[in-house]
Amino acid sequence: MAIVWPCPQSVEQYAALGREVEVPRPDCPVCLGPMTRWSGYRRKIRHDDVDVVIFVARARCSPCGATHAQLPAFALTNRLHDVETIGALVEEVVDGPAGVRPAAKARDVGHETARGWVRRFRARALGLASSFAALAVALGAEP
Repeated sequence: MAIVWPCPQSVEQYAALGREVEVPRPDCPVCLGPMTRWSGYRRKIRHDDVDVVIFVARARCSPCGATHAQLPAFALTNRLHDVETIGALVEEVVDGPAGVRPAAKARDVGHETARGWVRRFRARALGLASSFAALAVALGAEP
């Protein structure tokens, strides 16, 4: 399982920090117990058409023994491209006059990859909208 945290650094700044990156220590999402840093791993992320190697810290929960990757907010599980690239392409396809192929070509992304991003977004859009509306109401705003 991955825990996404709001990273204040850019992709380049984060990558430059390597293993020295400061990652928050959240409570375990499984049992709510305290977590401690527990190693990590390196992975590639494609940002501005450049592959950057980042360090992803892992955390371990002492009470239940679960381990979780701690992803910075600009990275997604099982995706090479950063959130900015994927979001911009999906927004262009959903809101714009063009289809997937022109949007993918403009960002130098394979059209089949881009089509998968758009399909996944469309399949989850209603659930995402409902969750954000519920969060807005919980925070005291209009949905």
